[in-house]
Amino acid sequence: MTNEARTACCESGRKVGALRHYAENDFALRRRRNEGKNGRIIAMVGLGAVLLALVLTPAFSQDTPPKRCELVPEAWAPSLDQVWEYVEEKSKSETTTSQRVLTQTSANLADLRDAQLFIAYVRLMQTLDVKEQGELFEEQRRWLSKRGESARASVTSKGGTLEPLEYSGAFEKITEQRLAELRRRLQRQGTATQERKEKSKP
Repeated sequence: MTNEARTACCESGRKVGALRHYAENDFALRRRRNEGKNGRIIAMVGLGAVLLALVLTPAFSQDTPPKRCELVPEAWAPSLDQVWEYVEEKSKSETTTSQRVLTQTSANLADLRDAQLFIAYVRLMQTLDVKEQGELFEEQRRWLSKRGESARASVTSKGGTLEPLEYSGAFEKITEQRLAELRRRLQRQGTATQERKEKSKP
């Protein structure tokens, strides 16, 4: 891919506003609920993912764009599964835990799931052609908006000390469902790509 094609493919352009809205609202709400050193670290990881999204969001030019945008090297597939499991197991092993720690841990787990979702989203995005990338972007933008609404609707302790805990728990569960969906789609895309490669062999 030429430098011009990569620039046309990977500049965020008019799509940045939608992700900035998500960054300033949905993420900021959860970050304020994180307290302590560990909470700030996880919050920074999540913020980094959002900022990376602003850089990597495909632009959809009126000119003839490349058929597929290579966002990240093919072999680069970071995973946060081990970190997520560690945070969860550590919280379960502590017999005497304050409400503040429980709330912080729940928020941390939600942030980690969100980062996992971002990774899956970027990996799936780069397997699609430009038209499909535009469709996925709009689909994800709508889903992000509905996620916050659904998580808030799941809170029963309005104004109580359990409200942040309930919100983070619902947020994490909703995100996990979306993560599983995108991973299934990514797997199907990988299978289809492999089949095309096999057919193209002489």
